[in-house]
Amino acid sequence: MNYRPTETNIAIGHDGATNIKPVTVVRPPAYLGAKSGVKRMLKLVVILSLAAIAAQGQDASRPIINTTGGQIQGITSSCGLFCSYFAFNGIPYAQPPVGDLRFRNPRPHPGWQGIKDGSEHRDTCPSGGFLGGVSGSEDCLYLNVYTQNLIGSRPVMVWIHGGSFTGGSGNSWIYGPDNLMPEDVVVVTINYRLGILGFFSTDDVHAAGNWGMKDCVMALQWVRNNIAAFGGDPNNVTIFGESAGGVAVHYLVLSNKAAGLFHKAIAQSGTALVPWGFQYRPRELAYRLADKLGYSHDSAQLVQSLRNTPIARLLEVQGGWLDIDIPRGFKPFEFVPNAEPVNSPEETFLTQLPIDIMNAGTFNHVPFIAGYMSMESMFMVYEHTIDNTVWDAFTRNPDYFVPHFWNIPHGTAASAAVSQTFRNTYWQDRPLGPDIMQQWMTFHTDQQFIYAIDKTVRVHAQRSRAPTYYYQFSFDGDLNLVKRLLLLSSWPGAMHADDIPYLWSVTDLTISPILPTNHARTVSNRFVRLFTNFARFGNPTPNAVDTLLQSRQWQPVGTTVHYMDIGHDLVTGINPNGQRTSVWHDLEARPAGQIQGSTESCGLFCSYYSFKGIPYAQPPIGSLRFRNPVPHPGWSGVRDGANHGSVCLQTGVVPGQTRGSEDCLYLNIYTQQLVGAGKPVMVWIHGGGYGVNSGNIEEFGPEKLVKENVVLVTLNYRLGALGFLSTGDRNAQGNWGLKDCLQALRWIRSNIASFGGDPSNVTIFGNSAGAALVHFLVIADQSATEGLFHKAIAQSSSGVVPYAFQPRARFYADRLASTLGFGTDSAVVLFSA
Repeated sequence: MNYRPTETNIAIGHDGATNIKPVTVVRPPAYLGAKSGVKRMLKLVVILSLAAIAAQGQDASRPIINTTGGQIQGITSSCGLFCSYFAFNGIPYAQPPVGDLRFRNPRPHPGWQGIKDGSEHRDTCPSGGFLGGVSGSEDCLYLNVYTQNLIGSRPVMVWIHGGSFTGGSGNSWIYGPDNLMPEDVVVVTINYRLGILGFFSTDDVHAAGNWGMKDCVMALQWVRNNIAAFGGDPNNVTIFGESAGGVAVHYLVLSNKAAGLFHKAIAQSGTALVPWGFQYRPRELAYRLADKLGYSHDSAQLVQSLRNTPIARLLEVQGGWLDIDIPRGFKPFEFVPNAEPVNSPEETFLTQLPIDIMNAGTFNHVPFIAGYMSMESMFMVYEHTIDNTVWDAFTRNPDYFVPHFWNIPHGTAASAAVSQTFRNTYWQDRPLGPDIMQQWMTFHTDQQFIYAIDKTVRVHAQRSRAPTYYYQFSFDGDLNLVKRLLLLSSWPGAMHADDIPYLWSVTDLTISPILPTNHARTVSNRFVRLFTNFARFGNPTPNAVDTLLQSRQWQPVGTTVHYMDIGHDLVTGINPNGQRTSVWHDLEARPAGQIQGSTESCGLFCSYYSFKGIPYAQPPIGSLRFRNPVPHPGWSGVRDGANHGSVCLQTGVVPGQTRGSEDCLYLNIYTQQLVGAGKPVMVWIHGGGYGVNSGNIEEFGPEKLVKENVVLVTLNYRLGALGFLSTGDRNAQGNWGLKDCLQALRWIRSNIASFGGDPSNVTIFGNSAGAALVHFLVIADQSATEGLFHKAIAQSSSGVVPYAFQPRARFYADRLASTLGFGTDSAVVLFSA
């Protein structure tokens, strides 16, 4: 077979010049599955690379590369017999985030003079040391590049390490590239800020959060600008990571800030939907941190105090103290990614809930692999040796079985039903204890990992224009080091992080050598080949006759949930663990409850069905006052839909009187037909100066509209100060009434088909202030509204009429506080009203 020579310039040299003459090389075909011929060509490319280096008077084992920041000198490392690669360690990609740069977006590194030594790793980001104390330094934003060839343009794989967002690094002690190098890819590993330093947020403009994720973005920008000098293709970058690293990979897929910086993604044992991967209450967490350190709750003061706090003190209070009523092993991590305020003075990474971005399809549509280990939570055996009270806690309070992120109030019939379903499904409601440990691990695996990952691949397959691949890693062999280190070898399956030694050379652990004849080595080679194929082609099995991959074809997820089981052999299948995961899908998608309507008249020979007083959100009372609406948890039995729910609290006809209640987030549905093809849906948003009125039939009867064969929905939303108070900061952003309308539209999307309506043909319409709200919904952030409505009618108003928008929100909040005899501390006083 003949290959066409190509001419390639490489930018290496000790004098800063890019003056190496073009070198004629033979570039092998992209697919490296062919054995002997390809190996000979790789050797030739290596020889030519070394020859080019030698021609510049350099030590061939210590190449020097020009980057945008300066020159870096690498070393030659071994990856086995007749296998070597160049390593460039400790390359700075951002300024050290110290002093005033703590809790700020990363800044590009200004560069350096002379030649930087890349033979050693630099400091890891601060985390708690194994034996206590502090490990690492804030000056930690470095990356490492590994490549066999400096000539050419080959796939780039950027690794994001795991460690609960509080520990770990990209260094080769755990993530040695030896297994990946023979597949002719360029590998990059990175450090990013961790724990408080990486994910603290005041939930306002003073500290938006997600610093660690923004570090990853900056590292990817560095890769785009520099990787060609290391033999990598900046237009073919795959990000991959495990555990928290897998979650981080998925967040990068979801973030517009990372658009164009990578082209494929692999999330191992974690996505943004895992219950431990998102912080729903960053402000509460910030206050608890302030109390722990004796600092002010004022955001600006708190951030400045934390910037002046020694690292050791921050790490001392970092973990384990979040007062959330969930037993050990089920608590979410504290300092993890969050949704940032949209008015942040710095560029944001993420401003919406992950599931909302996924449902809207407003993420980066790149080929995507996600998967899990067959028994992720085998570590629960170890956890129970530390704290054996967890079973007692679950026995006393079955509400603990209900995922905290499902917003089902404890002590309700809905909570009891979910709890009982799980107990019946996993251990037939036997008493909790050591006798059900295997089933307990399975339940924890599903709750903390599998269900979220399964849901992720299903939504991606529906919303993404690129293929989504799904896998389970089940092999239990001599490279499953984590379970062996924890003395768990007697338990079947592959546990969390057991896949790491199959991808990476783990030099930081003392293990017996694995012989080439050991089947674990074969599984490792397969795992590596699947991922590097994906990096090269966007398809993990592009060659139907690859003997290493047993000629298997890994199909992407579509209407059928295809997956690959990576075990002793590669086995394809559909719907992994489907019997268990279907329970979770059914419970989360359970109907809110049953509603019984009535038949009403709309004239001679005209009637329609009326369903009134359907709750679409939890009552916004207590701590939910001045908060975004929370989906209603549902109800038991059959709800009577003959009467409206309460109108929202407002002034009455007689001066000084009020009518209505804060428990008012209800909607009403009117339709002539419940079966047949979906009919157009019209959603009415009432007017009333944002202060009075409701969607009830007394004001807005449906008789004229239902005759036109449409499904009509009317709704209530919070009014006056309860609906639109804003302190002008994150303490009370405002627009609660508008957000109620959004929540009602979400409810309609999920339920209107049951009433004969078409969720893909929804028109919003309104009059006066209702028309202004319609206009605001039209111009709102598309990631929040996409797919919720499809047409809009604004009657007698818009968002730009003089009364529709409040430019002096803080002024009126202060006036209200003064009238009520309160101060003007927006974070505390207004919420005591």
